[in-house]
Amino acid sequence: MSSPTNSQNVHRGGSLWSVLWAGVALFCFAAAVYFSGRERQYVNETIRLRRQLESADAQLAEWRESAAILASDPSTLSLHSNGISLGMLRSPGRGVLLFASHLPSAPKGKGYEVWYERAGQNPAPAGVLRPNRDGSAIHVDRNASVAGAETLLITQEDETGAAQPTSPPIFQAAIPQAAPR
Repeated sequence: MSSPTNSQNVHRGGSLWSVLWAGVALFCFAAAVYFSGRERQYVNETIRLRRQLESADAQLAEWRESAAILASDPSTLSLHSNGISLGMLRSPGRGVLLFASHLPSAPKGKGYEVWYERAGQNPAPAGVLRPNRDGSAIHVDRNASVAGAETLLITQEDETGAAQPTSPPIFQAAIPQAAPR
C-alpha cells in the first residue's frame, strides 16, 4: 500500500479549514439576522412605550388642570341627553371641566367633539372627548368658551376634531346660565 503524499495531507487540511470557516461565517450570518430582528422588536417596543408615556403625560396634565378648576369653587351643572350624562364644572378664569359617562364606543379613527352653540351662530369647537373603555371621559376647556353659550353639543368626528360638525349630535342639552355670585 502506498502512503498519502504531503500534497494530499495539505489538501485535506485545507478543506477542513474551509469547512470550519464556512461554519463560522454561517454562524455569524445567523447571529446578525437574529440580532437584527431583536433590534426591530426593541425599536417597536420603544415606540409603543413612548406613545403610552405621551398619553399618560397628557392625562396627568388634564388631571392637574381639573384639580385647579375643582379648587377654585366652580359652579356645577348636570346635563343629560340620549342616555349620556355630563357634569360641567365652570370656574371663571380657570375654564370648564366636563365629566361624561355612558358614551358609546367610537369606531376606530373617530372620537367625540364638544361644541358650544350661541344663538344665531354656528357651533364653536371646544375640544375632543377621548372616552375610556367604560364610556367615561374627562375634558378640560381652558379657554372657558362656554361663556354666552346656550347649548352644548357632542358629535362624532374624526379623532383629531373638525372645524364644524359633520354628524348629527349624539348629545344636546341647554346650558343654564350661571347665577351671579
